[in-house]
Amino acid sequence: MRYTYLNYPLRAKGFGVSKLFIYRMIGFLAFFGLLGLALATAIIALAPQTTTLDGEESNIRQLPTLSGNALNGNALTLPDDFTKDVNLVALPFDEEQQLEVLNYLPLFRQLESANERVGYYSVAPLPNLSPAVRLLVVGGIQVGLSDEAVRAVSMVLFLEDQEAFLTALDITDTEQMSVLVLAQDGRLLGVVTGNYTAENAEALQSIVNNALD
Repeated sequence: MRYTYLNYPLRAKGFGVSKLFIYRMIGFLAFFGLLGLALATAIIALAPQTTTLDGEESNIRQLPTLSGNALNGNALTLPDDFTKDVNLVALPFDEEQQLEVLNYLPLFRQLESANERVGYYSVAPLPNLSPAVRLLVVGGIQVGLSDEAVRAVSMVLFLEDQEAFLTALDITDTEQMSVLVLAQDGRLLGVVTGNYTAENAEALQSIVNNALD
């Protein structure tokens, strides 16, 4: 009986090729691991920071101190940066409500132009989210809001304790946006809840008029 032995030249080098492959894979994994770490670090650095509320509990409903950057990039602290006696502050709690703020904008501008003691702002008091999601949220709002005057008075905040913020202003429903009417020191003078309607516009105008008297 005759036996034929097949000789595969690569068999002897097989272990060497496998080891090289493993080394390359380790190198790739290390490279992408470092790249991912660098990307995560950059996202954390670039993302809006979590906002911690300042101030003590009080029976007087008042806006807690809120510090952050307006959508135009400038630092903004409320109520410290209020320059008017009466301030309208829209509070949208999600993306749809953020768009609804734009429906209130003509009324805000009308009230501001009718009396130099009136100003307006928009503050989105969102819960704390991951850095990557924060960047996406703020980026999306910035793209959708091109009016520089509005960007200068608009903030998106990611609150460490959203519940404490809501309690301070006696807000019990985040399914609808709210519009606060605040004194220059942040005291709550009145609030209207819900999307823009003629009824809400009339209620806001009434609160503002009473505050100016």
